Amino acid sequence: MEDLLNALSPASDTLDSAFLGAMLLSPLLGDDRSLCDLLCADVTPGALSLLALDKESLLGASMARRLVGWIGRDPLRLADAVMRDGRPVDCAFDATVARTRQPIRARFARHRLGVLVTWSDAVSQTETSSRLKDAERRAEAAEARLVDSFIVSPDPFALFDRDDKLILCNEAWIEVFGLQEIDSVIGRGFDDLMDAAGRSESTPLRRDYARWRRETRISEQDDTYEIELPDGRSFHMRERRTREGGQVSIGSEVTEIIRQREVLHRALESINIRVAIFDPDDRLVVWNQAYAQLIGEDLLQQGITFEACARSVATKTDVVTTFDGREVDIDEQLELHRQKREELLFERWHDSGTVTLISETRTPDGWIIIAGTTITELKAKEAVLRARVAELDSARADAERHAADLAVVTEQLTLEKERAEAANRTKSRFLANMSHELRTPLNAILGFSEILKLQAFGPLGADRYREYAEDIHSSGGHLLSLINDILDMSKVEAGKYSLVIEEVSVGDVIDRAVRMMRGRATEGDLQLNVIPVDPALTLRIDPRAIKQVLINLLANAIKFTPAGGHVELSTAEEADAVAIIVRDTGIGIDPKEIPRLMRPFEQDRATGGQGTGLGLPLSSALVGLHGGRMTVESLPGAGTSVTIRLPRD
Repeated sequence: MEDLLNALSPASDTLDSAFLGAMLLSPLLGDDRSLCDLLCADVTPGALSLLALDKESLLGASMARRLVGWIGRDPLRLADAVMRDGRPVDCAFDATVARTRQPIRARFARHRLGVLVTWSDAVSQTETSSRLKDAERRAEAAEARLVDSFIVSPDPFALFDRDDKLILCNEAWIEVFGLQEIDSVIGRGFDDLMDAAGRSESTPLRRDYARWRRETRISEQDDTYEIELPDGRSFHMRERRTREGGQVSIGSEVTEIIRQREVLHRALESINIRVAIFDPDDRLVVWNQAYAQLIGEDLLQQGITFEACARSVATKTDVVTTFDGREVDIDEQLELHRQKREELLFERWHDSGTVTLISETRTPDGWIIIAGTTITELKAKEAVLRARVAELDSARADAERHAADLAVVTEQLTLEKERAEAANRTKSRFLANMSHELRTPLNAILGFSEILKLQAFGPLGADRYREYAEDIHSSGGHLLSLINDILDMSKVEAGKYSLVIEEVSVGDVIDRAVRMMRGRATEGDLQLNVIPVDPALTLRIDPRAIKQVLINLLANAIKFTPAGGHVELSTAEEADAVAIIVRDTGIGIDPKEIPRLMRPFEQDRATGGQGTGLGLPLSSALVGLHGGRMTVESLPGAGTSVTIRLPRD
């Protein structure tokens, strides 16, 4: 019994997956050697579920009566027939499976250990048979569609069996080889077909193709053959072996590709550089004549390897190849090539002095483009440029040394500037203090000299005393004016001059200044003209400061204008300012001297050093405190024009 279980158990899972269940029955023979009962030797889980029984109650139990109720037939007779004839016996009945009534198919088959009974779903068998037939119909339809697609395809296609007889082809294949209709060529051998095609106008082409096909079939190469038809169309033919030993002939039209290739060849020949293109397998595909001359026209042919081309160049003794500025041999060049970098740049130096730049560029899909350009002139310019760079480096080093020296000098000058500024501040404070100290005695001198000049307490006696008193008073007045200018200049430089801003009439300020200077103009035999000003024109200014500016400008104009000349004062309204202009017909100033004269205590050398040198600088400073600016225009012998512009706001 144990052997029986071992024989059935390994297959129980398989039986359950193929059937609803299976049971192995051991025949029980009577005294007369006839079959009297069937005992359960083993049963699969599927059969237990089908019979709704447990395994312990079935093993070794009599199954003759139990099976009668299931199959409706005598199981002993079925088993006896199976054991005698060895042929399986089928019977069908209805049974409840998973609470559902369904038709069941039972099969009794002989087994080396007895009789094997299997149950299967009769409906499933029917459905399976139906599905198989449906699948066969779909396969036949798909095969028909596939054949139709080959037949109508514009690409040549032919299928030969293992005896090289044509099984299937399309119109395009027949047209390529100049054959008759499809029905007349099916079943004929390839050589027979080529003989028939050989009688057409393209006999050499068919003969060459037949030879290539035989060689390809023998060597089992994976290659293509190009066929050009009389109408100019070109096809690439490719042969493939089938698993059954047949041959498939497949073609594709490459007319446009060949045309574009010819255009590419013409374009490559038209450029003045060496060009070659290799495929991802390092085989030469396209090149121009310039590249052929470099490699050697006798060596160059389609399909030659990149290495062969590179080694051909390396054999030339008059060429040195460099990479990154160092010489490299052919082995290192090939090693760099095998690294598959996106781009490599080599330089080839010829004994003749010619230098060629060779670029090796790899496309994303593995194609390699070689381009060679002559850069002899560029290298010469590069050498000159390198020499100039060396000179510039030397000059830069000198400049850096000078800069270091200048830094030291600048530091010294900064110290001197700070000392000068400190001295200037000390000077300004000193002048301010001294001016204040001088004013007190000067006021006394002016006062007493005024009394003496007017003879307020009676006659002085001699007239010369009165003249001396007038000289003392005049000199004191001049000295007081000088002290006032020095004091004002010192205040401006020290930043302590305070403006008293008020809204005043421009005409009133001008009239006050002109009244004070008109007598001096008359004494100098000069004509002082004032252009009338709009009475409504007003500005926010310090009237005393602007009046002092106008007095200084008029005084300079009167001082440096010879007798008989004239001085003019005018105004002009601008968009954002009011301009006051003082013009004279005096001796003028050299334009180069004007910047110097704008500094305090600088005097015009052409006039012999007349004046204190404070008029112009002080006037410019006072105008600047108002946010305005002063400009001087002059030429020697052509007079001077001074313009002050005061902002409206």
